[in-house]
Amino acid sequence: MKVGFSSEFAAGFDEVLNGDDLEFMLDDLLVRNSRPNLVTDFLGAPLEIYDEQNIDELISDLQDHPLVRGNQIKNEQDTILSEMGPGMLTKEERQRKLRELDRLSDEQERNFADVELVLIYRTQQDGRVDDIHCLPLEGEVFMSSDPVRPVIPKDLHPNCRCYWEDAETGENLGQF
Repeated sequence: MKVGFSSEFAAGFDEVLNGDDLEFMLDDLLVRNSRPNLVTDFLGAPLEIYDEQNIDELISDLQDHPLVRGNQIKNEQDTILSEMGPGMLTKEERQRKLRELDRLSDEQERNFADVELVLIYRTQQDGRVDDIHCLPLEGEVFMSSDPVRPVIPKDLHPNCRCYWEDAETGENLGQF
């Protein structure tokens, strides 16, 4: 960890960055200095290249990281899915939401294209889970680059609420 990061400098990250993971990481790293390799591992670059003069670059690198961007996309997907309850939308609105989910799924797939993740297929585990397409996949493990890995929702069915879980962290990565 680069010596000289002030507490004020470190605390400033909380105001600029969004997301619980980033807040935890920055609090843990920059304020308490308990895990100095976390940012290095996360970015794949040594933390020493950043200092108070190039803080904007560090923030940009953190926000552009596939796992952070993936979380943002997942939140967008969750918002759309929550708006698609039975009887909540007209046919045209539902079709528009489905197109937006497809677009976000494509974006998430591109986002994780260069990141090799171990993924677990997860359903919502309620009475609305599709017995034919989704239920048999619950708990199945795939590598993100596996060509037989189903793309959610494209390879399954419209209105699919299933998602990918990061096997390492347990984080909900959304649909892709």
